[in-house]
Amino acid sequence: MGALKKMVAVLWRLWRLIGTAISFGVFGLGGLFVGLVVGPALYLIPASKRRAAIARRVIGALFSTFVEVMRFLGVLRYRIRMEAPLPSPPFVVVANHPSLIDVIFLIKLFPTADCVVKQAHWSNPFMMSAVRAANYVPNSNTADILAECAERLRKGTIMTIFPEGTRTVPGQQPRYHRGPALLALETGASLLPVKIRVNPTTLTKAEPWYHIPQRQVCVELTVLPAIEPKRSGSIRADSIELNQQLKALLTE
Repeated sequence: MGALKKMVAVLWRLWRLIGTAISFGVFGLGGLFVGLVVGPALYLIPASKRRAAIARRVIGALFSTFVEVMRFLGVLRYRIRMEAPLPSPPFVVVANHPSLIDVIFLIKLFPTADCVVKQAHWSNPFMMSAVRAANYVPNSNTADILAECAERLRKGTIMTIFPEGTRTVPGQQPRYHRGPALLALETGASLLPVKIRVNPTTLTKAEPWYHIPQRQVCVELTVLPAIEPKRSGSIRADSIELNQQLKALLTE
């Protein structure tokens, strides 16, 4: 009986390796489709604001479909928990960043949101047309990013930001940048913390895609109650305090 159980576990892990490879293949083909077909087609829509809204809906639908493909293949399972109602826009979605797939889940959850994306995506031939059509914010210069995000928040948008700037390195204490706290204090936008747990860990900075955990991965997103920014002294002191509050909420 023990040998059979062990064999089943080995076969299940092998299948998840195959499922992971298929998932990466689907993602790659999806990127080609978006880059060569969807992105250019979106530019047939003349109004940039309407084009961006449709582009984000399309990207959100594709990412949501991709998540369900991974779930169907047994690569992962997921849970989304809402601990309080969402605030009214504008608000800043602030999440920790343990895995490569975090952004996919956040866009699935908030498909209409503005996102800060890597500058490299704006010159990637497979992604540039889609991110440009969606009018996301490139992470070029920190001051420019904050100014652009603040302007969009004042217009009533939802902004998604990883305050770490990159994925958490396992075993190291994460460093949270004060950008989201500064934006909230300057614009009056709420902060919406989203805590992401990936158990067991996968697709971290220290793990290649073919490193398959012993158990099926569970991704859990917990949407915490919104934080309303309060100015009490200097914006620097207030942003440090607010940033520490966010880090305490989002760090294990």
